Amino acid sequence: MVALGLRPSLHAAAQASDALKVSMQALYDKVHHTEPPVVRELVLGCAVRLTPVLEQLKLQQPSWAAGYRVRVLDGNHLAANQKRLNPLRGFRGAALPGQSLVVYAPEWDLVVDLVPVEDAHAQERALMGPVLERVQAGELWLADRNFSTRRILFAVEDKHAAFVIREHGVSPSPTEVGPLKKVGRVETGVVFEQAVEMEDEQGRRLRLPCWRGVWVGVCPKQAAPPLPHPGAQLGGTRQRPSSTPLHQPSPSTPLPFVLCVLRVAGLAAAFVVPNGGAGGPGMLSLEALTLRPGSLEVSGTFTGNSVYEYPPAIPYPYPLMQGSHFVAHYPEFFTTQRPPILGTSSVPEETACPGELQGPTLFLQGNSPMTLECGLDTWTDPGAEAWDVACTPLVVHRYNSGSDAYGPGPNTSAEGTYSVPYSASNAAGTTVSAIRSVQVEDRRPPTLQLQGPAHLVHTCGNSAPPVTRTVDVVNCPW
Repeated sequence: MVALGLRPSLHAAAQASDALKVSMQALYDKVHHTEPPVVRELVLGCAVRLTPVLEQLKLQQPSWAAGYRVRVLDGNHLAANQKRLNPLRGFRGAALPGQSLVVYAPEWDLVVDLVPVEDAHAQERALMGPVLERVQAGELWLADRNFSTRRILFAVEDKHAAFVIREHGVSPSPTEVGPLKKVGRVETGVVFEQAVEMEDEQGRRLRLPCWRGVWVGVCPKQAAPPLPHPGAQLGGTRQRPSSTPLHQPSPSTPLPFVLCVLRVAGLAAAFVVPNGGAGGPGMLSLEALTLRPGSLEVSGTFTGNSVYEYPPAIPYPYPLMQGSHFVAHYPEFFTTQRPPILGTSSVPEETACPGELQGPTLFLQGNSPMTLECGLDTWTDPGAEAWDVACTPLVVHRYNSGSDAYGPGPNTSAEGTYSVPYSASNAAGTTVSAIRSVQVEDRRPPTLQLQGPAHLVHTCGNSAPPVTRTVDVVNCPW
Protein backbone atom coordinates (compact mmCIF):
# COMPACT_ATOMS: atom_id res chain seq x y z
CA MET A 1 0.00 0.00 0.00
CA VAL A 2 2.84 2.39 0.84
CA ALA A 3 4.87 1.46 -2.28
CA LEU A 4 1.84 2.11 -4.51
CA GLY A 5 1.17 5.46 -2.85
CA LEU A 6 -2.20 4.43 -1.39
CA ARG A 7 -1.04 5.10 2.16
CA PRO A 8 1.44 7.79 3.28
CA SER A 9 3.33 5.53 5.72
CA LEU A 10 3.60 2.02 7.10
CA HIS A 11 1.86 3.12 10.28
CA ALA A 12 -1.10 4.55 8.36
CA ALA A 13 -1.41 1.37 6.29
CA ALA A 14 -1.40 -0.77 9.43
CA GLN A 15 -4.06 1.37 11.10
CA ALA A 16 -6.32 1.05 8.05
CA SER A 17 -6.00 -2.75 7.89
CA ASP A 18 -8.46 -4.89 9.83
CA ALA A 19 -6.50 -8.07 9.00
CA LEU A 20 -3.41 -7.09 11.01
CA LYS A 21 -3.56 -9.05 14.29
CA VAL A 22 -0.14 -8.13 15.71
CA SER A 23 1.14 -5.08 17.54
CA MET A 24 2.67 -2.13 15.75
CA GLN A 25 6.04 -2.84 17.38
CA ALA A 26 6.00 -6.41 16.07
CA LEU A 27 5.22 -5.12 12.57
CA TYR A 28 8.14 -2.68 12.64
CA ASP A 29 10.47 -5.35 14.01
CA LYS A 30 9.55 -7.66 11.16
CA VAL A 31 10.02 -4.97 8.49
CA HIS A 32 13.40 -3.96 9.96
CA HIS A 33 14.63 -7.56 9.82
CA THR A 34 13.27 -8.59 6.43
CA GLU A 35 15.67 -11.03 4.77
CA PRO A 36 17.02 -10.04 1.32
CA PRO A 37 15.55 -13.16 -0.38
CA VAL A 38 12.08 -12.06 0.78
CA VAL A 39 12.54 -8.71 -0.95
CA ARG A 40 13.58 -10.43 -4.17
CA GLU A 41 10.64 -12.81 -4.11
CA LEU A 42 8.31 -9.85 -3.64
CA VAL A 43 9.64 -8.23 -6.84
CA LEU A 44 9.58 -11.52 -8.78
CA GLY A 45 6.06 -12.29 -7.63
CA CYS A 46 4.79 -8.87 -8.62
CA ALA A 47 6.37 -9.18 -12.07
CA VAL A 48 4.80 -12.61 -12.64
CA ARG A 49 1.35 -11.39 -11.60
CA LEU A 50 1.47 -8.03 -13.39
CA THR A 51 2.72 -9.27 -16.75
CA PRO A 52 -0.59 -11.00 -17.72
CA VAL A 53 -2.47 -7.87 -16.66
CA LEU A 54 -0.32 -5.71 -18.90
CA GLU A 55 -0.87 -8.17 -21.76
CA GLN A 56 -4.64 -7.92 -21.36
CA LEU A 57 -4.43 -4.13 -21.28
CA LYS A 58 -2.27 -4.24 -24.42
CA LEU A 59 0.35 -2.02 -22.84
CA GLN A 60 3.32 -3.87 -24.31
CA GLN A 61 5.83 -1.47 -25.89
CA PRO A 62 7.64 -2.20 -29.17
CA SER A 63 10.79 -4.23 -28.62
CA TRP A 64 14.09 -2.40 -28.72
CA ALA A 65 15.48 -5.23 -30.85
CA ALA A 66 13.31 -7.28 -33.20
CA GLY A 67 13.13 -10.95 -32.21
CA TYR A 68 14.49 -10.42 -28.67
CA ARG A 69 13.06 -9.82 -25.22
CA VAL A 70 15.36 -7.07 -23.97
CA ARG A 71 16.58 -7.07 -20.37
CA VAL A 72 18.55 -4.12 -18.97
CA LEU A 73 20.87 -4.93 -16.05
CA ASP A 74 22.38 -2.34 -13.75
CA GLY A 75 23.52 -1.89 -10.17
CA ASN A 76 21.88 0.46 -7.69
CA HIS A 77 23.55 1.64 -4.47
CA LEU A 78 21.15 2.75 -1.78
CA ALA A 79 21.69 6.26 -0.50
CA ALA A 80 23.90 6.70 2.57
CA ASN A 81 21.89 6.99 5.77
CA GLN A 82 22.39 8.90 9.00
CA LYS A 83 24.87 7.80 11.66
CA ARG A 84 22.21 6.58 14.10
CA LEU A 85 24.23 3.64 15.41
CA ASN A 86 26.78 4.35 18.13
CA PRO A 87 29.66 2.51 16.36
CA LEU A 88 29.23 4.78 13.31
CA ARG A 89 29.16 8.14 15.06
CA GLY A 90 32.95 8.42 15.12
CA PHE A 91 33.20 8.28 11.31
CA ARG A 92 32.94 11.29 9.04
CA GLY A 93 31.10 9.53 6.20
CA ALA A 94 27.59 8.17 6.40
CA ALA A 95 26.98 4.45 6.31
CA LEU A 96 26.08 2.67 3.07
CA PRO A 97 23.10 0.43 3.84
CA GLY A 98 23.42 -1.87 0.82
CA GLN A 99 23.00 -2.25 -2.91
CA SER A 100 21.03 -4.24 -5.45
CA LEU A 101 21.15 -5.57 -9.00
CA VAL A 102 18.06 -4.52 -10.95
CA VAL A 103 16.70 -6.17 -14.12
CA TYR A 104 14.39 -3.98 -16.18
CA ALA A 105 12.07 -5.14 -19.01
CA PRO A 106 11.50 -2.12 -21.30
CA GLU A 107 8.66 -3.73 -23.27
CA TRP A 108 6.58 -3.76 -20.07
CA ASP A 109 8.26 -0.77 -18.39
CA LEU A 110 8.60 -3.08 -15.40
CA VAL A 111 11.33 -4.23 -13.02
CA VAL A 112 11.21 -8.02 -13.30
CA ASP A 113 14.03 -9.01 -10.93
CA LEU A 114 16.00 -7.52 -8.06
CA VAL A 115 18.89 -9.00 -6.08
CA PRO A 116 19.36 -7.04 -2.82
CA VAL A 117 22.66 -7.31 -0.94
CA GLU A 118 23.48 -5.98 2.50
CA ASP A 119 27.19 -5.51 1.63
CA ALA A 120 27.33 -2.11 -0.07
CA HIS A 121 30.99 -2.57 -1.02
CA ALA A 122 30.66 -5.92 -2.83
CA GLN A 123 31.56 -6.11 -6.53
CA GLU A 124 28.47 -6.06 -8.74
CA ARG A 125 29.81 -8.87 -10.90
CA ALA A 126 30.13 -11.07 -7.81
CA LEU A 127 26.35 -10.83 -7.30
CA MET A 128 25.45 -12.20 -10.75
CA GLY A 129 24.82 -15.81 -9.70
CA PRO A 130 21.05 -15.48 -8.99
CA VAL A 131 20.57 -13.29 -12.07
CA LEU A 132 22.29 -15.72 -14.43
CA GLU A 133 20.06 -18.53 -13.19
CA ARG A 134 17.01 -16.70 -14.58
CA VAL A 135 18.45 -15.87 -18.03
CA GLN A 136 16.21 -17.39 -20.72
CA ALA A 137 16.66 -18.21 -24.39
CA GLY A 138 15.69 -15.43 -26.77
CA GLU A 139 16.59 -12.62 -24.37
CA LEU A 140 18.98 -9.78 -25.18
CA TRP A 141 20.86 -8.49 -22.13
CA LEU A 142 22.20 -4.94 -22.02
CA ALA A 143 24.78 -4.07 -19.36
CA ASP A 144 27.72 -1.82 -18.60
CA ARG A 145 31.39 -2.80 -18.55
CA ASN A 146 31.24 -3.90 -14.88
CA PHE A 147 29.62 -7.10 -16.16
CA SER A 148 32.14 -7.71 -18.97
CA THR A 149 33.70 -10.96 -17.71
CA ARG A 150 34.24 -14.30 -19.37
CA ARG A 151 32.12 -16.10 -16.75
CA ILE A 152 29.11 -13.86 -17.35
CA LEU A 153 29.40 -13.87 -21.16
CA PHE A 154 29.72 -17.65 -21.37
CA ALA A 155 26.84 -18.11 -18.90
CA VAL A 156 24.53 -16.02 -21.10
CA GLU A 157 25.71 -17.97 -24.14
CA ASP A 158 24.96 -21.28 -22.39
CA LYS A 159 21.35 -20.14 -21.90
CA HIS A 160 21.06 -19.44 -25.66
CA ALA A 161 20.58 -15.74 -24.99
CA ALA A 162 22.34 -12.73 -26.52
CA PHE A 163 24.15 -9.80 -24.94
CA VAL A 164 25.27 -6.27 -25.77
CA ILE A 165 27.80 -5.43 -23.06
CA ARG A 166 30.37 -2.68 -23.14
CA GLU A 167 33.85 -4.21 -23.11
CA HIS A 168 36.01 -3.49 -20.08
CA GLY A 169 39.56 -2.21 -20.63
CA VAL A 170 41.02 -5.31 -18.94
CA SER A 171 38.38 -8.06 -19.17
CA PRO A 172 37.67 -10.23 -21.07
CA SER A 173 40.40 -9.10 -23.53
CA PRO A 174 39.23 -11.06 -26.60
CA THR A 175 41.47 -11.92 -29.52
CA GLU A 176 40.78 -10.07 -32.76
CA VAL A 177 40.27 -12.57 -35.61
CA GLY A 178 39.04 -10.29 -38.36
CA PRO A 179 39.30 -6.74 -39.73
CA LEU A 180 37.04 -3.82 -38.89
CA LYS A 181 34.02 -3.56 -41.19
CA LYS A 182 31.60 -0.68 -41.47
CA VAL A 183 28.05 -1.95 -40.83
CA GLY A 184 26.00 1.23 -40.68
CA ARG A 185 25.19 4.45 -38.87
CA VAL A 186 23.32 5.36 -35.72
CA GLU A 187 22.11 8.72 -34.51
CA THR A 188 25.52 9.49 -32.99
CA GLY A 189 27.75 8.28 -35.81
CA VAL A 190 29.28 5.27 -37.56
CA VAL A 191 29.30 1.67 -36.30
CA PHE A 192 31.99 -0.87 -37.17
CA GLU A 193 31.99 -4.61 -36.57
CA GLN A 194 34.95 -6.89 -35.90
CA ALA A 195 35.07 -10.63 -35.23
CA VAL A 196 36.71 -11.51 -31.93
CA GLU A 197 37.25 -14.74 -30.00
CA MET A 198 37.68 -15.63 -26.34
CA GLU A 199 38.25 -18.76 -24.27
CA ASP A 200 36.98 -19.67 -20.79
CA GLU A 201 38.66 -21.66 -18.00
CA GLN A 202 37.44 -24.97 -19.45
CA GLY A 203 38.99 -24.23 -22.84
CA ARG A 204 35.69 -23.53 -24.60
CA ARG A 205 35.90 -20.95 -27.38
CA LEU A 206 33.30 -18.31 -28.18
CA ARG A 207 33.44 -16.28 -31.40
CA LEU A 208 31.27 -13.19 -31.69
CA PRO A 209 31.06 -9.85 -33.51
CA CYS A 210 32.36 -6.88 -31.53
CA TRP A 211 30.67 -3.57 -32.37
CA ARG A 212 32.91 -0.54 -32.33
CA GLY A 213 31.18 2.83 -32.40
CA VAL A 214 32.01 6.43 -33.19
CA TRP A 215 30.93 9.44 -31.11
CA VAL A 216 30.27 12.52 -33.24
CA GLY A 217 29.12 16.05 -32.54
CA VAL A 218 26.35 16.44 -35.14
CA CYS A 219 25.59 13.77 -37.73
CA PRO A 220 22.45 12.73 -39.61
CA LYS A 221 19.96 10.38 -37.96
CA GLN A 222 20.02 6.99 -39.63
CA ALA A 223 18.94 3.49 -38.78
CA ALA A 224 21.09 1.37 -36.48
CA PRO A 225 22.62 -1.84 -37.82
CA PRO A 226 20.34 -4.82 -37.24
CA LEU A 227 21.06 -7.35 -34.54
CA PRO A 228 21.81 -10.87 -35.77
CA HIS A 229 18.83 -13.17 -35.82
CA PRO A 230 18.67 -15.42 -32.71
CA GLY A 231 20.76 -18.50 -33.37
CA ALA A 232 22.65 -17.04 -36.35
CA GLN A 233 25.92 -18.79 -37.09
CA LEU A 234 29.38 -17.21 -37.30
CA GLY A 235 32.38 -19.42 -37.80
CA GLY A 236 30.53 -22.50 -36.56
CA THR A 237 29.46 -21.01 -33.22
CA ARG A 238 26.42 -19.09 -32.05
CA GLN A 239 26.66 -15.39 -32.78
CA ARG A 240 26.48 -12.98 -29.86
CA PRO A 241 26.77 -9.18 -30.23
CA SER A 242 28.73 -7.11 -27.73
CA SER A 243 29.59 -3.44 -27.65
CA THR A 244 32.89 -1.56 -27.37
CA PRO A 245 32.85 2.22 -27.95
CA LEU A 246 36.17 3.19 -29.48
CA HIS A 247 35.48 6.80 -30.45
CA GLN A 248 37.17 6.52 -33.85
CA PRO A 249 35.77 7.04 -37.35
CA SER A 250 37.09 5.64 -40.57
CA PRO A 251 38.87 8.32 -42.62
CA SER A 252 36.95 7.14 -45.68
CA THR A 253 33.57 7.66 -43.98
CA PRO A 254 31.85 10.80 -45.35
CA LEU A 255 30.67 13.07 -42.55
CA PRO A 256 28.35 16.03 -43.11
CA PHE A 257 30.15 18.50 -40.86
CA VAL A 258 33.84 19.31 -40.45
CA LEU A 259 35.35 18.87 -36.97
CA CYS A 260 32.37 16.90 -35.67
CA VAL A 261 34.37 13.73 -34.98
CA LEU A 262 36.12 13.19 -31.65
CA ARG A 263 38.18 10.43 -30.14
CA VAL A 264 38.49 10.47 -26.39
CA ALA A 265 42.18 10.10 -25.50
CA GLY A 266 43.74 10.98 -22.16
CA LEU A 267 47.25 11.27 -20.75
CA ALA A 268 48.46 11.70 -17.18
CA ALA A 269 51.75 11.96 -15.30
CA ALA A 270 52.75 10.35 -12.00
CA PHE A 271 55.54 9.87 -9.50
CA VAL A 272 56.15 6.11 -9.59
CA VAL A 273 58.07 4.21 -6.92
CA PRO A 274 60.05 1.54 -8.82
CA ASN A 275 59.55 -1.13 -6.14
CA GLY A 276 55.77 -0.88 -6.45
CA GLY A 277 55.18 1.33 -3.42
CA ALA A 278 52.63 4.12 -3.26
CA GLY A 279 53.42 6.96 -5.64
CA GLY A 280 51.59 10.18 -6.37
CA PRO A 281 50.15 12.28 -9.21
CA GLY A 282 52.28 14.50 -11.39
CA MET A 283 51.45 17.39 -13.72
CA LEU A 284 51.29 17.26 -17.50
CA SER A 285 51.21 20.16 -19.96
CA LEU A 286 50.48 19.83 -23.69
CA GLU A 287 52.53 22.00 -26.04
CA ALA A 288 52.11 20.70 -29.60
CA LEU A 289 49.82 18.49 -31.67
CA THR A 290 50.98 17.11 -35.03
CA LEU A 291 48.66 15.39 -37.50
CA ARG A 292 50.24 12.83 -39.82
CA PRO A 293 48.51 10.66 -42.44
CA GLY A 294 46.32 8.47 -40.24
CA SER A 295 48.20 9.17 -37.00
CA LEU A 296 48.52 11.81 -34.31
CA GLU A 297 51.46 12.98 -32.21
CA VAL A 298 51.12 14.98 -29.00
CA SER A 299 54.09 16.46 -27.14
CA GLY A 300 54.60 18.47 -23.97
CA THR A 301 56.24 18.51 -20.55
CA PHE A 302 55.53 16.65 -17.33
CA THR A 303 56.60 16.44 -13.71
CA GLY A 304 57.29 13.08 -12.12
CA ASN A 305 58.94 10.08 -13.68
CA SER A 306 56.15 8.45 -15.71
CA VAL A 307 53.55 9.31 -18.37
CA TYR A 308 50.67 6.88 -18.99
CA GLU A 309 47.39 6.63 -20.88
CA TYR A 310 44.36 7.76 -18.88
CA PRO A 311 42.27 5.87 -17.89
CA PRO A 312 45.18 3.49 -17.28
CA ALA A 313 45.31 0.54 -19.68
CA ILE A 314 48.15 -1.15 -17.74
CA PRO A 315 48.46 -1.85 -14.01
CA TYR A 316 50.59 0.20 -11.63
CA PRO A 317 53.57 0.72 -11.45
CA TYR A 318 53.72 2.45 -14.83
CA PRO A 319 56.91 2.44 -16.98
CA LEU A 320 59.48 5.04 -15.97
CA MET A 321 60.62 7.91 -18.22
CA GLN A 322 63.60 10.23 -18.01
CA GLY A 323 63.65 14.01 -18.32
CA SER A 324 60.68 16.36 -18.41
CA HIS A 325 59.67 16.20 -22.10
CA PHE A 326 57.36 13.56 -23.55
CA VAL A 327 55.97 12.57 -26.94
CA ALA A 328 52.79 10.47 -27.31
CA HIS A 329 52.38 8.90 -30.75
CA TYR A 330 48.93 7.49 -31.65
CA PRO A 331 49.34 5.13 -34.65
CA GLU A 332 46.29 4.93 -36.94
CA PHE A 333 44.48 7.28 -34.58
CA PHE A 334 41.26 7.44 -36.60
CA THR A 335 40.80 3.75 -37.38
CA THR A 336 42.05 1.65 -34.45
CA GLN A 337 42.12 1.58 -30.66
CA ARG A 338 45.89 1.25 -30.44
CA PRO A 339 47.33 2.79 -27.27
CA PRO A 340 49.88 5.57 -27.64
CA ILE A 341 53.61 4.92 -27.95
CA LEU A 342 55.10 7.01 -25.15
CA GLY A 343 58.69 8.27 -25.20
CA THR A 344 60.90 11.33 -25.30
CA SER A 345 61.30 11.59 -29.08
CA SER A 346 59.12 11.36 -32.17
CA VAL A 347 58.28 7.94 -33.56
CA PRO A 348 59.44 7.24 -37.14
CA GLU A 349 56.78 6.84 -39.79
CA GLU A 350 55.58 3.24 -40.03
CA THR A 351 56.12 1.04 -43.03
CA ALA A 352 53.52 -1.24 -44.56
CA CYS A 353 52.78 -4.65 -43.09
CA PRO A 354 54.77 -7.32 -44.97
CA GLY A 355 51.76 -9.66 -45.06
CA GLU A 356 51.57 -13.48 -44.94
CA LEU A 357 52.44 -13.60 -41.24
CA GLN A 358 52.14 -16.84 -39.29
CA GLY A 359 51.77 -15.07 -35.95
CA PRO A 360 52.85 -11.92 -34.15
CA THR A 361 56.12 -10.80 -35.75
CA LEU A 362 58.66 -8.11 -34.84
CA PHE A 363 60.99 -6.48 -37.37
CA LEU A 364 64.05 -4.40 -36.52
CA GLN A 365 64.55 -1.22 -38.52
CA GLY A 366 68.13 -0.43 -39.50
CA ASN A 367 71.11 -2.75 -39.15
CA SER A 368 71.67 -5.45 -36.59
CA PRO A 369 74.42 -5.89 -35.64
CA MET A 370 75.21 -2.20 -35.86
CA THR A 371 78.76 -0.84 -35.67
CA LEU A 372 79.58 2.65 -34.35
CA GLU A 373 82.93 4.42 -34.37
CA CYS A 374 84.22 5.02 -30.85
CA GLY A 375 84.41 8.71 -29.99
CA LEU A 376 83.07 9.78 -33.39
CA ASP A 377 79.58 8.37 -34.09
CA THR A 378 76.44 9.07 -32.04
CA TRP A 379 73.74 6.55 -31.10
CA THR A 380 70.21 6.96 -32.53
CA ASP A 381 67.73 4.13 -32.11
CA PRO A 382 66.37 3.10 -35.55
CA GLY A 383 63.37 1.47 -33.80
CA ALA A 384 61.30 -1.60 -34.60
CA GLU A 385 57.82 -2.51 -35.84
CA ALA A 386 55.51 -5.40 -35.01
CA TRP A 387 52.28 -6.81 -36.45
CA ASP A 388 49.79 -9.47 -35.47
CA VAL A 389 48.77 -12.29 -37.80
CA ALA A 390 45.96 -10.07 -39.20
CA CYS A 391 48.50 -7.29 -39.95
CA THR A 392 47.29 -5.34 -36.92
CA PRO A 393 50.13 -3.05 -35.75
CA LEU A 394 51.38 -3.76 -32.22
CA VAL A 395 53.01 -1.42 -29.73
CA VAL A 396 56.77 -2.05 -29.49
CA HIS A 397 58.50 -1.60 -26.13
CA ARG A 398 62.20 -0.65 -26.13
CA TYR A 399 64.79 -1.31 -23.44
CA ASN A 400 68.20 0.36 -23.04
CA SER A 401 67.51 2.51 -26.09
CA GLY A 402 68.41 5.77 -24.36
CA SER A 403 64.84 7.10 -24.63
CA ASP A 404 63.29 4.69 -22.11
CA ALA A 405 63.67 4.20 -18.37
CA TYR A 406 65.59 0.92 -18.59
CA GLY A 407 69.03 2.07 -19.68
CA PRO A 408 71.07 4.93 -21.15
CA GLY A 409 71.73 3.13 -24.43
CA PRO A 410 75.09 2.25 -26.06
CA ASN A 411 78.01 4.36 -24.81
CA THR A 412 79.79 5.58 -27.93
CA SER A 413 82.76 6.80 -25.86
CA ALA A 414 83.73 3.32 -24.65
CA GLU A 415 84.47 0.28 -26.79
CA GLY A 416 82.29 -2.76 -26.22
CA THR A 417 79.18 -4.67 -27.29
CA TYR A 418 75.80 -3.30 -26.21
CA SER A 419 72.32 -4.85 -26.46
CA VAL A 420 69.03 -3.03 -27.14
CA PRO A 421 66.03 -5.39 -26.69
CA TYR A 422 62.56 -4.90 -28.20
CA SER A 423 59.29 -6.71 -27.42
CA ALA A 424 55.63 -6.60 -28.45
CA SER A 425 52.50 -8.52 -27.36
CA ASN A 426 49.18 -9.14 -29.06
CA ALA A 427 45.74 -9.19 -27.42
CA ALA A 428 46.11 -12.88 -26.54
CA GLY A 429 49.28 -12.20 -24.55
CA THR A 430 51.67 -13.80 -27.07
CA THR A 431 54.98 -11.94 -26.88
CA VAL A 432 57.64 -11.64 -29.56
CA SER A 433 61.05 -10.08 -29.00
CA ALA A 434 64.30 -9.23 -30.75
CA ILE A 435 67.68 -7.85 -29.67
CA ARG A 436 69.77 -5.36 -31.60
CA SER A 437 73.54 -5.82 -31.10
CA VAL A 438 75.50 -2.57 -31.17
CA GLN A 439 79.31 -2.81 -31.43
CA VAL A 440 81.30 0.30 -30.47
CA GLU A 441 84.79 -0.04 -31.97
CA ASP A 442 87.88 2.09 -32.59
CA ARG A 443 88.66 1.25 -36.22
CA ARG A 444 90.68 4.35 -37.15
CA PRO A 445 94.47 3.72 -37.57
CA PRO A 446 96.72 5.33 -34.92
CA THR A 447 98.67 8.50 -35.78
CA LEU A 448 102.26 9.27 -34.75
CA GLN A 449 103.53 12.83 -34.38
CA LEU A 450 107.14 13.90 -33.64
CA GLN A 451 107.80 16.78 -31.30
CA GLY A 452 110.43 19.25 -32.58
CA PRO A 453 112.16 19.17 -35.98
CA ALA A 454 112.07 15.96 -37.91
CA HIS A 455 115.89 16.18 -38.75
CA LEU A 456 118.57 16.94 -36.14
CA VAL A 457 122.42 17.37 -36.63
CA HIS A 458 124.85 16.47 -33.83
CA THR A 459 128.62 17.30 -34.21
CA CYS A 460 130.87 14.49 -33.08
CA GLY A 461 133.55 15.22 -30.49
CA ASN A 462 131.64 17.89 -28.62
CA SER A 463 130.78 17.24 -25.05
CA ALA A 464 127.06 18.05 -25.52
CA PRO A 465 124.54 16.15 -23.41
CA PRO A 466 122.82 13.22 -25.08
CA VAL A 467 119.72 13.99 -27.13
CA THR A 468 116.44 12.23 -26.35
CA ARG A 469 113.69 11.99 -28.95
CA THR A 470 110.15 11.91 -27.52
CA VAL A 471 107.51 10.22 -29.65
CA ASP A 472 103.76 10.47 -28.81
CA VAL A 473 101.50 7.75 -30.13
CA VAL A 474 97.83 8.77 -30.00
CA ASN A 475 94.49 7.06 -30.65
CA CYS A 476 95.78 3.52 -30.18
CA PRO A 477 93.22 0.77 -29.62
CA TRP A 478 95.34 -0.85 -26.92
